[in-house]
Amino acid sequence: MPAPVHLGPSFSTLRALARAQATAARDSQECWRTRRFSRGSCFVEISVERRHDERGAPKALVVVREVTALVEVEQRFAALQHHVARQEGMRKVGELSAGVAHDLQNLLSALGCRLTAFELTHAMSDADAASIEAIHRIIGSGNALVAKLHAAAHPAAPAPTSVDLAGIVASAIEIAESTLHAGPRSDDPIAVHVAFPPLPPVWGSVDGLRNMFVNLLLNARDAMPSGGAVWLSAEAFADGVVVRVEDEGSGISPAHLEQIFEPFFTTKQREGTGLGLALARQIMEQAGGNIMAKNRTAGGACFELRFALPPACSPSEPADDLDPSRRGFSAGDP
Repeated sequence: MPAPVHLGPSFSTLRALARAQATAARDSQECWRTRRFSRGSCFVEISVERRHDERGAPKALVVVREVTALVEVEQRFAALQHHVARQEGMRKVGELSAGVAHDLQNLLSALGCRLTAFELTHAMSDADAASIEAIHRIIGSGNALVAKLHAAAHPAAPAPTSVDLAGIVASAIEIAESTLHAGPRSDDPIAVHVAFPPLPPVWGSVDGLRNMFVNLLLNARDAMPSGGAVWLSAEAFADGVVVRVEDEGSGISPAHLEQIFEPFFTTKQREGTGLGLALARQIMEQAGGNIMAKNRTAGGACFELRFALPPACSPSEPADDLDPSRRGFSAGDP
């Protein structure tokens, strides 16, 4: 079934729409066709069969039915299929990551032990000491990679609790601060700006959300090799909180806006694992929220995170509006 055609103000009633479809079918060579149309949240399906009367003149049999409920079921089913496919992908990631993490951890441990032994048994110049310190930092980065692989192999799903977003973001910035200015980027400053109004508690895992924000900050750093600014802002709404993490880097290719959340997809070539954003989406979904990516008009990327409120704070759901006169077409239509 093709995508529904969105109706503007040109058809005020179903009768006018059905007549237009009948005329189009009568003048075409199609024997039968079905089209769906939408206005707002209302969907109708019009099927037209091309016929001839006893004198051979073209006619059309028109069947009109509302399919709003059917479309909603189809959309939920498509979303479920997509979710199942993602879960299967994460399962395969877990199987692969478990083996890689185990072997990599052994290599890093052996390297760290040998390096420590070398330091204890050899006199070193200042240049040698600086090189050893750089190797220790590399091992630390490797251990961070192992932690990500372990998280993918054995994803922890702690029960969400009521958490303070401002406190979590502050601790994430503190953790990421040294890394933001370490290594070859030390002369290219990364400025982090936070603009949070008073926020209500949200639903989530403290450790998971903290790690997620650290990863988003480091991604922003990687997108700005010559330095730049990262902005974290927040808004509170009746049903949740929205946090935006923005940078002034090169942005994200439109073709990659959805792919970047898939396991092992990365645009960082050999420097990236493709696990950070996949885990971020998993963390947000486990807490009833979501994360999406887009590009800023002024340049750079924006990650928008929507957090749910704790259950006791969530507003009650409004009852469904069953009045057909408010579905987009007048109740007197055929």
